[in-house]
Amino acid sequence: MSAKTIDAKAIVQVFDKVVGGIRTTINDTNHNNAVDVKLDFKSINIDSKGILVWSKKKESALEISLATQVTPDQ
Repeated sequence: MSAKTIDAKAIVQVFDKVVGGIRTTINDTNHNNAVDVKLDFKSINIDSKGILVWSKKKESALEISLATQVTPDQ
């Protein structure tokens, strides 16, 4: 299977979409507690153009973890 190449900005877009969905759910359900969010991207390589390349290889050159805490709006 060949590797997939995506723009590095896609990682931020995925994380923003996840956090936005959680924030919407918190507000819609009147949830009163903070929610911890962590998104791990594994098996990532960066080529000379700054593009992220995913592959099925067992080794990885880089792992990216994004984390935040979403709190209810007061």
